Amino acid sequence: MNELERVRSQAVGQEVDQALLDQYPVQSQEKKEFPTRHGKVTAYIYRPFAEQEKLPVLINFHGGGFVKGYRGRDFGFSRILAVNGQCLVVDVDYKIAPEYQYPYAVEEGYDLVCYFQEHAGDFGGDPSRIVLSGESAGANMITAILFMMREAGKDMPLGAVSCYPPYDLDTDAGEKPGADQEPERLKNARLYNDWYVAPERRKEIFASPIFASNEELTGLPPFTIMAAEHDTLCQEALKFAGKLAQAGVTVTVKKIKGARHGFLVRRTEGYLEGEALFFTALKTYFSDFGKGEYR
Repeated sequence: MNELERVRSQAVGQEVDQALLDQYPVQSQEKKEFPTRHGKVTAYIYRPFAEQEKLPVLINFHGGGFVKGYRGRDFGFSRILAVNGQCLVVDVDYKIAPEYQYPYAVEEGYDLVCYFQEHAGDFGGDPSRIVLSGESAGANMITAILFMMREAGKDMPLGAVSCYPPYDLDTDAGEKPGADQEPERLKNARLYNDWYVAPERRKEIFASPIFASNEELTGLPPFTIMAAEHDTLCQEALKFAGKLAQAGVTVTVKKIKGARHGFLVRRTEGYLEGEALFFTALKTYFSDFGKGEYR
């Protein structure tokens, strides 16, 4: 077994949690393909039981170090987002590295977001109420997509929810706080970066948002950023939040005490606090959404 096979085989949350699916029933769950410059990209669309005909839209990008695909746990998490957010969830099954290296998946994601800005109504969504969210690698990607939208002069989504993001792919993983305490995670983090992006491109803001200038951050939509206390990525998430604030972007940031990387989707310590923050953010961004109770 080579290193890539090892990393993918050890990915947690491979199996679908049927009990979780039963706890969060949805009206429909569909697998669809959408056009991009690179051909078709797959996304799963979840619609909750709701009175509204046109729901606000949450476009989500899963985690996995840029190298792990859509997994069983993602089906459960998407349902949680749809039910508690009372929104149409579009969960993107983007192409993964090293088969598809940066910026392939980011360009796919950008094209899909632009597609939904025009066609959300075809799926029962409100094109004027779109929010982006991402976990880990997905949080990096949605930030890159927003940079691309700003650069292209596109209308911005209403907000972004960024969960335990890797915002600095240039700094060696071993130099990040706490890296020496988890040798296996450190080894994998270096592999993720090597597989995803060439060294000479790691300071590009679409790969490492932390290097964005004040001017490049100006005009981004409101951000909610959550960081895990026991995560080597914690400091770069907090630093990026500070840079957003300095650029005049509305930002809510919280370090979740006791939490580790991936806590939100894995539903480990801190996930209830994280979910509460997530859905408070959605309620703010969507404004008049959500008559359902959060549970």
